Amino acid sequence: MKTIADLYPLAPKPAYLAHLKKLGEAIRAKQNADARTPDADGGFFKSDASTPAATRNEGIVAGVRLLAGLKDPLADPWLETARRIAAFELRCQFADENVVYLREPAKALGGFKKSLTDDSMRIDYTQHNVSALLGCGAS
Repeated sequence: MKTIADLYPLAPKPAYLAHLKKLGEAIRAKQNADARTPDADGGFFKSDASTPAATRNEGIVAGVRLLAGLKDPLADPWLETARRIAAFELRCQFADENVVYLREPAKALGGFKKSLTDDSMRIDYTQHNVSALLGCGAS
């Protein structure tokens, strides 16, 4: 979606915008919203993984910027989707309250774990989450 949002201003073909909207609406339709598992709210699938949420949010925030610039009515609901994903992402971030049992807590602080239930960390988990959160701040 990010590439489509970057391409559309250069080549404003209706098919590009239609495809972006189709992708975004498919993402929104799959977002978790089960009150029985509030920690997973804003994530995706039955998984509680951070990177699938982050990569989808990278696309959603790119779409929000494009749609807002076009004054499209989908911009506001997509922004709400991005904020819900961001809240989920932040629940996957290592912070003071959830690093206490790690071997080297100071090294993990600020990074993003694989999921709500898996404390493993890789650079791509953190990179995608940071990128998406920065995009939310720009929207």
